[in-house]
Amino acid sequence: MMSDRSTLTLSFTTILAGACIAMPVHAGDWKTRYGVSVSEQYSDNICLDDSGDEDEWISTVTPSFGLSGTGGRAKFDVKAAFEINSLDDNDSRCAESTGGQDSADGINPRVDASGTIEVWSNTAFIDLTTQVRQNSSNSFTGGGDSSLNRGGNKNTTYDYSINPYIVGKIKDFAKINLGYTYDNQKNSADELENSAQQTVNLVVSSVPGVSPLGWALVGNYEVVDYAGNDNANSDKQELSSVALRLNYGLSRKWQFYASTGEDFNDFQSSNDDIDGTRWDAGFTWTPNPRTQLQLGTGDQFIGTTPFLDFSYRRKRSVLTASYKKSLTFSRSLRSRDIEAPITDANGNPLLDIDGLPVFLSFSTTSETRSPIVDERMQLGYRWSKGRTSFNADVVESTQIREEDDRSSKFSTVSLSASREISPKLSLNTRIVYRESEVDEDSSALGDESKEYRLYLGARRKLGAKTSMTLNYSHNDRRSDQAEDEYRENRLSLGLVMTW
Repeated sequence: MMSDRSTLTLSFTTILAGACIAMPVHAGDWKTRYGVSVSEQYSDNICLDDSGDEDEWISTVTPSFGLSGTGGRAKFDVKAAFEINSLDDNDSRCAESTGGQDSADGINPRVDASGTIEVWSNTAFIDLTTQVRQNSSNSFTGGGDSSLNRGGNKNTTYDYSINPYIVGKIKDFAKINLGYTYDNQKNSADELENSAQQTVNLVVSSVPGVSPLGWALVGNYEVVDYAGNDNANSDKQELSSVALRLNYGLSRKWQFYASTGEDFNDFQSSNDDIDGTRWDAGFTWTPNPRTQLQLGTGDQFIGTTPFLDFSYRRKRSVLTASYKKSLTFSRSLRSRDIEAPITDANGNPLLDIDGLPVFLSFSTTSETRSPIVDERMQLGYRWSKGRTSFNADVVESTQIREEDDRSSKFSTVSLSASREISPKLSLNTRIVYRESEVDEDSSALGDESKEYRLYLGARRKLGAKTSMTLNYSHNDRRSDQAEDEYRENRLSLGLVMTW
C-alpha cells in the first residue's frame, strides 16, 4: 500500500499537468484566478486528547489556483490549494494519544478538477476528474475539523478518473452511449487500502420527442480491485446489471417511469442473496419551473428501494430534499463528491479563508472491501436577501456492510449565516452537530460519539484584492470511549490576497 506522501503528490501533479497540457493552446473563453493566504493559528489542544494540556501556534501559507472555461474542444474547471504549515511530524508531545505515530502533515493539498475533451465532433469524448481532499482515516474517532492538529486521525485521499465515451444515433430510432471509466484511489493513511475501479456502461435509448413513450436498455459492469503491497492480497468485488426502462410523458407536468432487470454480482457477503430480479417505478411532477418532485419505489436484493428528490425555488430561497437507498463502496463514500457546497439562494458560493468554496464533509464510512448498503436522507435550505444569507443542512446516512451485516449511522446538522455589515466588513457563523452510532451487535466498528462545533468569523477588506480574516472555533466531542473525548478552542488571524 502506498504511504509515501511525496509519491502520491507526484502522481496527482502528473495527472493534473497532463490534463492542462491536453487543453488547446489557441484562444478561448478562459478565466484564471490566483491567490495566497497566510495565517497564524493558535490551538489550546493540539493533540486533541482528553487531557488537553498541549497548545501550539501554527503558521500557514496557502497558495491557490483556479481555472475555468472553454477553448476549442476542451472545457475545464480546476480549483486547487496547497496548504504549507509549520507542523512537523516528529514531535513526541502527542505520542501517547497517537500511539507514537507521526501525526502531522506539513503539506495538505485540496483539489477539485474536472474537464471534458471532444475528441471527435459530437461523437467521441473524454471526461477527466481529479479530487484531493483530507478526511479522517477512522470515522468513529475524533480528528478535529482541521488538518492542523496532531491527533493522528488524518488521511489524504487522491482520486482521479478518466472516462472515454462515444455517443451515436440510429436515424430517429435510437441513441447509443457507450463508455468506460477507470478510477484510481490512493490514501496516505496506511490503514486505508488503495483501489482501482473499472466501469463499462452501455445505454441504448429512444430518441426524445419522437413519441411520448420512451424506452432504454441499460447494461452496467463494475469491478473494484483492492491490491496492497503484496499482490497476493488483491481482491475483486464485481457488480453488474441489465435493465429495461420505460417512461411515459402524460404532459409537461407529469412523467411516469418503470423498469425491470437483473443483477449479476460477485462479492464477499454474509447474505445468500447478492443478485436477482430488480424493478422500480415512480413519477416526476413539475407543476411549474420552480417546483419538481420525483417519487418512486422499487425492490432489489438489498430490499425495498424507495426514492425521493424534491426541489422548490423562490426568489430568495431554495428548499431541497432527497432520499435514496443504494449499493456502493466505502471508497466511493470517502471520495465521491457527496459534500454539499454551501451557497446562498442566488447560487453564489461562500468562501473559506483561502478563497475556496466551503464544503460540509459528509464522507464518513467504515472501511470494508465488500459493498455497503447506504440509506441516505438529505435536507437543505438556502435563504438570501440583500447582504444576509442563511443555510441549513441535515444529512443522515445508515450504512450496512455486506460482508458482516454490521450497521452504523452518521448524522450531520449544520446551520450557517453571514451578514455584510458594510462594503468592507462581513461576519459569519456556523454551528455543526455530528453524531456516529453503531448497532448493539456492531460495536466492533467503533464507539458512538457526538460532536458540537461552533465557528465565528469576520472578514475585513483592506483593498480590492486583499482582505484580513479573524476566526474562532470551539469543538466539544463526547464519546463512549473516554480517551476519545476532548475540547478544543482555536483562534486564527489571516491575510488573503487574490488576483
